[in-house]
Amino acid sequence: MRKLSKNYKLALISCGGDERKKVIEKLGITEFFASIQIVLDKEEKQFKQVIRDLHCRPEEILVVGDRLEDEIKIARELGMVGVWLRKKRFFVACQNQEQKPCFIIDSLYDLNLFID
Repeated sequence: MRKLSKNYKLALISCGGDERKKVIEKLGITEFFASIQIVLDKEEKQFKQVIRDLHCRPEEILVVGDRLEDEIKIARELGMVGVWLRKKRFFVACQNQEQKPCFIIDSLYDLNLFID
């Protein structure tokens, strides 16, 4: 994350409550993000807020998510680049074109492929 945050604006949208916020703070990663949102459910409005927070056009935003049905689908509907972090826990086959990611990775380390 340190490497990514030096060259890119990072945002985090995570489901949870106060406990999730504590975990993120405990991990010591808050400094890497220009925008952090802890939400109950991921909805289009949070992704639109990221666009505003980062002062970017949607096509300049790479959304990494492990859930096709909300994270990748919303990102694609808004014109963002959807990267599916494929995990066994949330593995669900792509149901339709809206959920189809632009890229598929199996580890966050694979994000290095996107760094210039």
